[in-house]
Amino acid sequence: MVVTKIIGMIAREKIKKLVFATVDKSPHCIQLHYVVKELENIISLDNIKIENYVAKDNKLIEIPIEIIGLSKNLAKLNDLLKK
Repeated sequence: MVVTKIIGMIAREKIKKLVFATVDKSPHCIQLHYVVKELENIISLDNIKIENYVAKDNKLIEIPIEIIGLSKNLAKLNDLLKK
């Protein structure tokens, strides 16, 4: 449902920036960060600034989209940890 709601807002050109902020280490919250890729598959996000953050120790830490993509690739993470 979140994807549908955001697409509706983007289609009306009311959105210039999307900020996704969740609690660090939450297995449920991480899904919200994955919404960006779903949106990219459906609609152009070229004119929208997207930022991802996790809250840890009462601070927001910005997370690059590459890290979010990597978090879905457990085999690659395993390879990186073995280096």
